[in-house]
Amino acid sequence: MAGDRRALTLALVLLIGFMVFEVAAAVASNSVALLADAGHMLVDVGAIACSLVAIRLAARPETGSHTYGLKRAEILAAAANGIALLVISSELPELIGLSDRILVMAAGRIVGEVPRAEATEQRVLNLAMRENLSQEAA
Repeated sequence: MAGDRRALTLALVLLIGFMVFEVAAAVASNSVALLADAGHMLVDVGAIACSLVAIRLAARPETGSHTYGLKRAEILAAAANGIALLVISSELPELIGLSDRILVMAAGRIVGEVPRAEATEQRVLNLAMRENLSQEAA
């Protein structure tokens, strides 16, 4: 149990360090891709932090009101992480419907935006390709 806690703590510290560096690099280079990856790392940090809290709770001794102790905290943390993964990874049509514009990216940068009502596949591709061609010419 102590080895698990130590390994998770090390992973948490490393992830936080990489995430901070990645956010700084994203801001400095104006990179949306790096910023998105930092957001992914934030979710990982939350999951590991939840696991560490669950390990600490499960290590507590049983009491009169908790005759089994808090051993179920690990199971509940695993269930919460699983539910969070399902919610985060699903593309809910309701969330997509809330957007009023589509941002077009090319070469890791936002190159244009199209109002959702006017967005067609051809228009989005034209914006992205025009940016790619202008970068190749430069």
